[in-house]
Amino acid sequence: MKQFIIGVKLLIIIAIFSTAFMLAGVSDFFDWISLLFVLGITFFLTISGFGISGIAVSCKVLFSVDPEPDTVGRAKEFWLSLIRNFLAAGILGTLIGFILLLANMDDPKRVDQYISISYLTVLYGFIFVVIFPLPAYFRVSDHRNENPPGSVSDAKASSGTGFTFPGSIGLIGQLGLLAVLFLGAGFPETDLTIFFNLPSLLVILGGGLAFFLFVSGGRRDQGGYLTMGLALSGLIGAIAGILQFFKYSSQLSKIGPPAALAMLSMLYALIGMVLIAFPFSDRFRSRLQGGGQSTVVRFFEIGFPLLALIFSTIILLMILSKF
Repeated sequence: MKQFIIGVKLLIIIAIFSTAFMLAGVSDFFDWISLLFVLGITFFLTISGFGISGIAVSCKVLFSVDPEPDTVGRAKEFWLSLIRNFLAAGILGTLIGFILLLANMDDPKRVDQYISISYLTVLYGFIFVVIFPLPAYFRVSDHRNENPPGSVSDAKASSGTGFTFPGSIGLIGQLGLLAVLFLGAGFPETDLTIFFNLPSLLVILGGGLAFFLFVSGGRRDQGGYLTMGLALSGLIGAIAGILQFFKYSSQLSKIGPPAALAMLSMLYALIGMVLIAFPFSDRFRSRLQGGGQSTVVRFFEIGFPLLALIFSTIILLMILSKF
């Protein structure tokens, strides 16, 4: 009966969104490339961190009336990570679209096309979050977890290094992530050198690795520390680029490098999270019976992509105002 009720609720949510898009014009909100990019990044990122078994256990907890207590915490972490994955995939697509847009500013038709595609990815990400993982997270949270964070079970589960290297499924997931990223960037038609910026790369590698090496160690969530380092470095690069942009805003020929510094710093940081930090954190969390690791890490995981979306939109609007 519970499974039937959950299914009805999901159908109602899907029906509401479908009706809204039909009334607004479906063709204006549909793009195969954007949809497959978001689904591909989310799928491969999820299996890279939790594997097939982790996904199966979390779905079982969602549809169970009385799940095993030691699986509830891990299921909560899974659904929270799935929310993060959809958001990160959507905003990653937006950043890639913005870079492609800036590289084709001399073609007005392509500017409109890239703007619409860029925001479709983030729209899809938010829609998928609302349809399934967000309701699922709150549903699973209603179950009693008899192994709270920090319990003896957690201590045993987290023994060993804070870095858990991927198995065969994890490797497939990370290779899939690389493939989707290359295809999403327009490879092989697009010249990928437009995505290279040495100052941005040095900011992310220098700042991110310095923070990680300073605070990491022991048996804690090393992927979480890497996430924080990448996020802080990405924000530093974005703010530095915006400040330079304002300085040279009156000189159209000089606004390109500051915009590239800001945009690509955020893009590099988010790619580093998706390819390395998130999967390591999820593999660490999947071993914990209590779940609920660092709230600070979760804040950076979800907060940084949202800030990147805001900053990149501001930069794009400032650039478009010059033309």
